[in-house]
Amino acid sequence: MRGHCTVALAALLGMCAGGAGARATDPNPAQVAPSQAFIDYVADDAVMQVAARHLPAHQPLILARPFASPLQQAVLAKLRQYGYAVEEVASVADARRRLRAGSAPGPHSKGVFAPEPLFVDVHGGAVGSDLYHTRINVGQTVFARAYVLVPKGATPAGPWLFKEASE
Repeated sequence: MRGHCTVALAALLGMCAGGAGARATDPNPAQVAPSQAFIDYVADDAVMQVAARHLPAHQPLILARPFASPLQQAVLAKLRQYGYAVEEVASVADARRRLRAGSAPGPHSKGVFAPEPLFVDVHGGAVGSDLYHTRINVGQTVFARAYVLVPKGATPAGPWLFKEASE
């Protein structure tokens, strides 16, 4: 069973990265803009999945880069609505600086008195004319899911797939 999940995750992430198969039928899937109902549904679904693994009031988060897209902004708003303390950054360089500063040696650097903040990043986009992918990285955990665009928003195209990288 675990092997099937790994294969499915690899296939989905490969599809997300390269758009395998979708570009043959839809030459420019980036022109399809999702509705606000779609964005809200995906953001809420994603944050519920994150909250199941990382407790909101217990786990501080830092954005890995400035969030500019509507999906990223919706996920950020939902994270805060769920009770996460989210620190925003001005740039990717700022996030890297914050990561280096947080990994300095000392009693507070390894979560002795509080959990270390985890970096969060959100990726999403069109794979086909009505198929979208979403990937959320929280620390070493990757959550991924595909959605189908429907008239009233979105519907999942499959289960949530996740992978936790070993440290």
